[in-house]
Amino acid sequence: MNKYKGRMILNQRGGSIVINNTTEEESVQISQRSGSNILLNNVTNSELATNNKQTLVINDNFTTVKKDDSSFVGGNRSVRVGKNNYELKGFNDDSEIESYQKWHDTFKEIALTNSKFKIKRGGESLPNGTSTEQSGSRASNPVLKNKILSVENKFNGYSGVPIRSRFSDEVSFYSKVPDAGNTRPASVKDITLADIQKSAGESGSSAPGVMKYGASKSAATEEGNWSPDTDAQQIGNLIILKQDELSIIEKLMGDAGDDILITKRNKSETIGASFNDYPSVRIDPEGRSQPFEMLVSDTGVFKNHDYTPLVEEIDNSSNYPCGNDSKIIGNSYRRNVGSGGISLKTTGNMEIGAATAKLGAKKININASHGLQLASDSLVEIQSLKSIVIRSNRQVLVESSLGIKDNVIIGGATYTEGETYLHHITAPLEVQQTQDTVTYGQFNARENRTLLVSETLIAGTWYPSYAIVDPDLIVNYSHSHHFNNVPLRLMESNKEVRDIAQTEGINIVGNKNQALPQIHERKLAQRVD
Repeated sequence: MNKYKGRMILNQRGGSIVINNTTEEESVQISQRSGSNILLNNVTNSELATNNKQTLVINDNFTTVKKDDSSFVGGNRSVRVGKNNYELKGFNDDSEIESYQKWHDTFKEIALTNSKFKIKRGGESLPNGTSTEQSGSRASNPVLKNKILSVENKFNGYSGVPIRSRFSDEVSFYSKVPDAGNTRPASVKDITLADIQKSAGESGSSAPGVMKYGASKSAATEEGNWSPDTDAQQIGNLIILKQDELSIIEKLMGDAGDDILITKRNKSETIGASFNDYPSVRIDPEGRSQPFEMLVSDTGVFKNHDYTPLVEEIDNSSNYPCGNDSKIIGNSYRRNVGSGGISLKTTGNMEIGAATAKLGAKKININASHGLQLASDSLVEIQSLKSIVIRSNRQVLVESSLGIKDNVIIGGATYTEGETYLHHITAPLEVQQTQDTVTYGQFNARENRTLLVSETLIAGTWYPSYAIVDPDLIVNYSHSHHFNNVPLRLMESNKEVRDIAQTEGINIVGNKNQALPQIHERKLAQRVD
């Protein structure tokens, strides 16, 4: 093959035009006196502007680059757009965008299955989720496993009237009290089904779990015997079976879509073409069995359990093909926002972690429909210069000891199963009466027939009667006396105390027991009919 050679040069003071006709080296070069030039050859188009460059397009401007496009700016870069600015990245046409939504719709069935519980305990997933079927049975009420310490003794009354004589003191030795020395201290006892039914049932606190499922069953689905959800447990196999269909869709998405900006330090932003609104949590509203309230039963005070929601996070994001936004900031991250405020919302889970976290506002509202937990290994402190109010439609349970530095004011009744330690009592006065005692005596004489004590009429003649010095010849009237005390109501046994507390509504939510009036009387052991 013959190689043609030829060149044409047009050279003037202002610049030159060089046309090269050599075979396979064809080119056109336009040069200006300053050195600026345009070169067109078989390999590339090259332009050099030794000074400023300005391009003015009166109407529309279209630029198409089939492969890579690289730009370097040594100084500042300013872009001014009179109307909208669109940057469409990662796809060549709308069909690639549509394939993301198609992937979303194809994987949705698996995402819904993944959002179900692995066992059929009931519940639902959010947002846009599905329900888990309930199939199986609840466990026994965990309260039935509880053991408590309580005192149980009964007062059996007096066996006659005690006597106080020279040789016998049945008062000091409690001879007429059969229970003396026979009472038992507190011992371990089991909470029974009847205890739960009476204390937490309709006549007691009406605990939701007991009212709904009875006293013998756990209020929560926790530890129940539930059928497995085969589809949810085989989620891995379902993904594998669907992968071939997803792979075909993923090929239609194109090869790219990331937007990477490097500004002194690394910064990566990836914005997806489709919105992940798959379920992110699954909720069993009766999933957990938690301490709920303290109740008085015939056996003693026990901690009743009831159901609380079980909330589990769902991983429906790791398989999602796009949509992440990641930022790594080397030092600090600041945002100053005006009075329009900040709105940060997600259909998924939010996690905030820091060495220390500070939140300040004129007012803060924290609401959670399925539970709110505050926890610390060291300290949880709540303080207010004016008021701290805790409100609940039911009892507020404190599991640990409760220490109060200053005063306690209670508007209703107080029940205490354990010992009460008091250094002083201020109470209304109530006049009470001791039990009867028969006392014996003797005459105030050292020898017989030295003390005239009476005369006796016999057959019309009065004869003198003299005392003898033997003890216990005199029987006095039965003796009791009044004494001042704090108002009391005495029950026959420990069980009767628990019974009267339950009968008068100590377990009923919202009930407020008021103090009984002072009744001035001898206090006898009472029973609950």
